[in-house]
Amino acid sequence: MILFTKLSINFMRRTTLIGYALSGLLLVSNAALAADCAKALQVVFGNEGGYQNSRQDGGNWSSKKVGVGAMCGGTKFGIACGYNPGVDVKNLTKEGAAKIYQNRECKEMRLSELTGQEIPTLLLDLSVNMGTEMAIKLMGTTINLLNDPNNQVKFDTVMTDVMVNWYNANTKTKDEVILFYAVLTLTAVDRYAYIVESNKQQAVWLLGWIRRVIPNEIEAIRPQKNPEKK
Repeated sequence: MILFTKLSINFMRRTTLIGYALSGLLLVSNAALAADCAKALQVVFGNEGGYQNSRQDGGNWSSKKVGVGAMCGGTKFGIACGYNPGVDVKNLTKEGAAKIYQNRECKEMRLSELTGQEIPTLLLDLSVNMGTEMAIKLMGTTINLLNDPNNQVKFDTVMTDVMVNWYNANTKTKDEVILFYAVLTLTAVDRYAYIVESNKQQAVWLLGWIRRVIPNEIEAIRPQKNPEKK
């Protein structure tokens, strides 16, 4: 379910309304440098926080579905017991969580092969929050929304050489990075909306999900409230 079209992408290319709202706020790093998993994890840990054992979180159930099976031990630093059997989640350290992510999500996303830092960081955060397979699908969707309609990239649930090469070739300039980041953000929000439409119980997480894919610095461009008159 994509709520925007090629027309809206072309509109963003011409006006870069979203892009320039984020430029200066989204600090674009050296596009020639490979992404650093450790730096990306700093953002992930900032979004995920500490331990929680909410009954409304499917990841805290043995079946990965709310109300089905048994509660299995909670979630900490984004490491959920339902998806990580055998991990002592409650006593997990940040260093232990980082090791899990470095050996799994960072490798599955091929983070060290992607250039720049901002977009790979968002992709890693999406893989932690949505799963690696969905994050790769969102990346493929973003590529095809920006790509020539007659030269669409085939993608599934594994990061391919074609995807890595297309991304690196088309995010060399600041404007390209901003546009890719903006479209990827929209595809992620669209996915979150679909999740809530499909299961209204997930609505409790929607605002937090949206906040984590939109840079926190976006607050800086919101109109400030007038101070109360004394």
